[in-house]
Amino acid sequence: MPRFLAALFFIVLVACTSTNQFSDADAIISETEWSNEQILNILSDRLFVYDLEIKDKSINEVSLTIEYYKDGEPEGDAQWFSTPVNEQDQANDLTIAYVQQTFNETDERWVLAIMDENGFGSSKLENNWPKDREEELGAIWGDVSLPLDLTKGEKTVVGFLVYSSSSVISSPARIETEEDLQKLVDAEYAYVLSIEVN
Repeated sequence: MPRFLAALFFIVLVACTSTNQFSDADAIISETEWSNEQILNILSDRLFVYDLEIKDKSINEVSLTIEYYKDGEPEGDAQWFSTPVNEQDQANDLTIAYVQQTFNETDERWVLAIMDENGFGSSKLENNWPKDREEELGAIWGDVSLPLDLTKGEKTVVGFLVYSSSSVISSPARIETEEDLQKLVDAEYAYVLSIEVN
């Protein structure tokens, strides 16, 4: 019986710890449970979709950023999209989407979108698609470890897409320092996806 009670106490302790893990976060980004993700998969080459839960009711803006790197250096301006949030948005989870589309074998389009049950806002960017990415380079893409707590006023990396000729391309669990970021983008082409709440 004492072993059973000790085991029960341990299970309750672990459950309480995991529930409170993000209790001080201003917002939480997590894997999406959005049922229409399959539709976007059909329409895109790469898709990154997240749920955003706003905890700090003083947050009134959500910003999405895509930064593009070539050979480890920033290339051009970052794509940026921002939208205001109100009390209704704060009461429900928002869905965040970064969508990459390629077409005509020479062009690329990124769509950044913030959605809720009442509608969406989005931004598009088109640029040239270097053909060697598809023909000569390997690709790796994904998310950092989720769920992830967000701090108001701090840009946080949530996903990445890397094209590289290297035989080994690593997938980071978190990007918390400049060194972590440099390791990620130290390839022929890289995209870094970030979110910020203000």
